[in-house]
Amino acid sequence: MKLTDLVILLHTQSVSYCYYKSNSNVENWIPLDVLKGGIKFALKNNLFIQFVYPNCKLPENYKYIIDSVKHLKIMPSCIEGQEDSIKVFSSLTEFTDYPFFAKNCILHIEFAQIEEAVNQIIKKGDFLERLNLIIDDVESVQDSTMDKYRSVLEILLSYIKNVYDSQKEIHVNILTDRMFLHEMNNCNAGVRNLTLAPNGCFYICPAFYLDNPQDNVGNLQSGILIKNKQLYQLEYAPICRICDAYQCKRCIWLNRKMTLEVNTPSHEQCIMSHIERNTSKLLLDIINRDNTLIDNNIKEINYIDPFDKIK
Repeated sequence: MKLTDLVILLHTQSVSYCYYKSNSNVENWIPLDVLKGGIKFALKNNLFIQFVYPNCKLPENYKYIIDSVKHLKIMPSCIEGQEDSIKVFSSLTEFTDYPFFAKNCILHIEFAQIEEAVNQIIKKGDFLERLNLIIDDVESVQDSTMDKYRSVLEILLSYIKNVYDSQKEIHVNILTDRMFLHEMNNCNAGVRNLTLAPNGCFYICPAFYLDNPQDNVGNLQSGILIKNKQLYQLEYAPICRICDAYQCKRCIWLNRKMTLEVNTPSHEQCIMSHIERNTSKLLLDIINRDNTLIDNNIKEINYIDPFDKIK
């Protein structure tokens, strides 16, 4: 598997689109020569570019350079217009108060807000095509609260089932993605995509840059050098390679943070992903009960933690 995407952080405080916090105290735009160098690198290597914006106005002299190449914009919800971009809501309050229209968005919440988040998704569903829900405090989720997660997902299941019954669609990553997947579809940081930071260095993903700018895997001058790069690949992940929770992010940064191994997920990630997987199975079975609308089959399993499967 080879690189297909390059994520370019336009600012030291570019918005977070995954589990990490955008917590830099430095406020600098990416230098123009680094921006141009990143675009040139992407074009030479046939990589699709994703530009990640901060919560401030883009300087005019950057717009021409960015628009010179095909790309995707990931930007804070407070930036008006740009309907073709992915809008990031950094809090549930921001999402709740937003005067919609946003087709494709990312919503950050804490686990304690999961029920209210689902209520808001249902309330705003007519304005959404796709929403990725990011639970920022995965590492603090306790086994005792997993029943709550399951019950809230079942509320979302009922809503999505009704949407499909009305001949419409809505996609919410934690529930609908698994219905359409036949293989792992993880973030693939370090395998299919890398990040270019404002300092001109490459990183496995933005989280590695924000955690420690010294933790880079090369730069625009010397190229990419990933030590033990096989560890980022699925076939070298002994638990994940036999798992069929295909929608799981399998976040490399969270893996390292919580287990000290980039290819070993945490207990919390696995349990939550399997609750999502099993609820997706329920939804798929209901949707296909009378007619096969989605050509897929999710097997029945007798475990919730994949560690149990390999014991």
